Amino acid sequence: RLGRDQPFYGLQSRGLYGGSMPPDTVEEMASHYLSEMRQVHPGGPWRLAGYCFGTMVAFEMAQRLVAEDEEVELLAMFNGPSPVWVRKWGWYGNHPSKRSAGPAHADVGQTRRQHFKRLRSRLGRAIREPRRFRTGLVWYARHAGGQRRARIALALRRPLPEQLREGYFLRLHARAERAYEPRPYDGDLLIFYGEGLYEDPQLGWGGLATGEIEAIAVPGAHGNNRQVMMDPYVEFVSDRLRRHVA
Repeated sequence: RLGRDQPFYGLQSRGLYGGSMPPDTVEEMASHYLSEMRQVHPGGPWRLAGYCFGTMVAFEMAQRLVAEDEEVELLAMFNGPSPVWVRKWGWYGNHPSKRSAGPAHADVGQTRRQHFKRLRSRLGRAIREPRRFRTGLVWYARHAGGQRRARIALALRRPLPEQLREGYFLRLHARAERAYEPRPYDGDLLIFYGEGLYEDPQLGWGGLATGEIEAIAVPGAHGNNRQVMMDPYVEFVSDRLRRHVA
């Protein structure tokens, strides 16, 4: 949608389909992707974008490029909260489609109280019905076993079974995003977010960039953070993005 004269490269997690162990930190991922990028484009200027967890990796990549005196023309974020936002809201599930209590700008304390109230209610039911503990233990054993099977497959450079793939990488990325300590970025940020999905229009990136931060709400009723990349919402995104890369 950006036009035939605008090449667009997607970078995929190493090991996503097996064959090699994936990097497990944002810094290692950035190093790997920069190496991949330079195979097709030896030098700047660069235009980078990240989606969801990938925004942190794109942010770190831009940091590295600027530190090497290369030009970053564009750093765009698509529904990707910063580590600051994740630390504030991650306890509640930082994927917006998993959050259902209250409006997007609800009071943090009130939302946490609602969350823990539900947890207490579930614990009470489990105490009254011991079978719920057994069900939970069976689920946990299967989940933990899946993580182990995924690690073994990757270590042996075997294909990663599809039923294990998403859970393994979601957990890997969750650990990586909580461990990442971003430094201030000497540049501008362009942020796209689904209207009503987040409490902070800048998704916690405010203060992490020395330049201008432009946050653009993608209009519509967004039930999750993937819709911004789908019809009809993506037409708005592509139109606004074309203005920045023209």
